[in-house]
Amino acid sequence: SAGTYDLQGGSLTAALLINKDTVNYSGGTLNAAINNTADLNVYGAGARSFSGAVTNKGTIDVATGTTAAFNAFVTGAGDFTGGGTSGFNGGFSPGNSPAAVDVAGDAVFGSSNTLLMELAGLLPGTEHDVLTIQGDAFLGGLLDIDLLGGFNPVAGDSFDLLFAEVMHGSFASTLLPGLNAGLVWNLQYLLNPTG
Repeated sequence: SAGTYDLQGGSLTAALLINKDTVNYSGGTLNAAINNTADLNVYGAGARSFSGAVTNKGTIDVATGTTAAFNAFVTGAGDFTGGGTSGFNGGFSPGNSPAAVDVAGDAVFGSSNTLLMELAGLLPGTEHDVLTIQGDAFLGGLLDIDLLGGFNPVAGDSFDLLFAEVMHGSFASTLLPGLNAGLVWNLQYLLNPTG
């Protein structure tokens, strides 16, 4: 796609949609894996469903009052702008390797979702994933932590992986990698000084 494509109704079905410019999704059915390298705008009252995998290297703008329901795996270092809700149901891995990704609105991690966070060192956004949610985070599903490039944490290392204005609930389960002898993981949900 070069130029602007508007999906307002009907159905678009494709093996892969490569967006290099602008896609506006305000109605209808979108049945395609998406490689977004530019602007994907999601708007209109209610929910817009994404049934295929999404690679986001650009910007996905979810308008206020709209829910973008991602039902397959989502990855990429692109941000989610707008004041709407991004719902992850089929897996989410911020970045293509460690990266910092922002979600401007709310984020919902469904019971079938796996949030994959990668650790390759101590530098946030460069050596380990950081996900910042400007709105509320509704936690659920599996938190999966992966170590990359032979990285082995040592005693006292810490990783702030997820920030949100308000967090609701917790992950139902965690999958944590093995550590060197004598070390264990300590997963914490922390409040800032103002609560």
